[in-house]
Amino acid sequence: MDPMVKLLSSQPSLAGLDEWQVERLAPLARRTIVHAGAWFLRAGDHADRLYLLTRGRVAVRTGPPPDGSPVAELKAGEVLGWSWAVAPYRWRFDAVAIETTHMIELDGPALAELCRRDRLLGYELTRVLLVVVADRLGMP
Repeated sequence: MDPMVKLLSSQPSLAGLDEWQVERLAPLARRTIVHAGAWFLRAGDHADRLYLLTRGRVAVRTGPPPDGSPVAELKAGEVLGWSWAVAPYRWRFDAVAIETTHMIELDGPALAELCRRDRLLGYELTRVLLVVVADRLGMP
């Protein structure tokens, strides 16, 4: 099995996808590391990535301290970023690595195109993102 397919398949957020769907995602994915203290998403910047955290922790905030309020603290197994899927494709929050964080980074525009071509995969990924949004809004 391709190493990226294996890594994607191990992600809790993608558990509902079939193996062939995960195989379609693999070419759009790459591993990335963000070091502790690095701000890697800024509200208002162009959003073109979806992140799946594999190790570490990230704080999602409405802005940098002291004025920015915390929105969520994410850990391995969680998803960051849905703004790539919704016009105007701008990040709505800031994100900073609390500790060195390993992630799978998926190319947002390529992912959106894949979802347009493969409606079933698009539906499944939409379900994943809706769970993320509901969770961040504190909905049961």
